[in-house]
Amino acid sequence: MAAWGAAFIFGLREAWNGRLSARKVLWFAVAFQLVMVVLVPLLLSRDVYSYALYGRIGFLKGKS
Repeated sequence: MAAWGAAFIFGLREAWNGRLSARKVLWFAVAFQLVMVVLVPLLLSRDVYSYALYGRIGFLKGKS
């Protein structure tokens, strides 16, 4: 998150200096936020891994 914040500030500075358009900086910021909304709950939740393991146990038990 700190790296994202630094990249966003860098992008804003470049937009202020005219090397990047503010629209591009904002689009990248929105895109990053959308990706984080989707991925972070999966990465931080241990439930997802538990469900995967329960599915594997069920699969293995069902085969024998």
